[in-house]
Amino acid sequence: MSTLKNSSQQKYFISKGYAPSPIGFLKIELTDGKVISVSHEQKKQKDSVSKQDLPVFNKTKAQLKAYFAGRLKKFNLPLVTEGTEFQQQVWREMAKIPFGSTRTYGELAKAIGRPRASRAIGNACNGNPHLIVIPCHRVVGATGLGGFAIGSKKKKHLLNHETHLSHSNTEQ
Repeated sequence: MSTLKNSSQQKYFISKGYAPSPIGFLKIELTDGKVISVSHEQKKQKDSVSKQDLPVFNKTKAQLKAYFAGRLKKFNLPLVTEGTEFQQQVWREMAKIPFGSTRTYGELAKAIGRPRASRAIGNACNGNPHLIVIPCHRVVGATGLGGFAIGSKKKKHLLNHETHLSHSNTEQ
């Protein structure tokens, strides 16, 4: 576990664990029973999850496994989403994009009442701390796939996975 300080200089502990996935290992970081981040890792390292965070870690792993197995379309996890008010607004809107669907950066900008903020939307997507859980992979460019923090091949894989399953009867 790592120790960090928040803005009020109080120490808090970060648990971390890994979940295998078709796109590589997903590192899950937690504190106080909430998910701080889900990110991509090339290789698994040793899990270091506190007793307090273990139930949420196991729930996160189970939901990611169900997502990749096609049994889950929407995540239900306690998240810590630290960012600017603009980022928070973008992430809330991204979370509304249905499984198997996409929105352009421009459509997302209009949806939050900032029609000229397409590039800023891209920056907020890039700063999303919860890969897959807050579906930044569902945000695409007007003329193509657009960027993705872990690469366009992995973005395409996630979109194809969802498109393939979007018409099947899977659990919510």
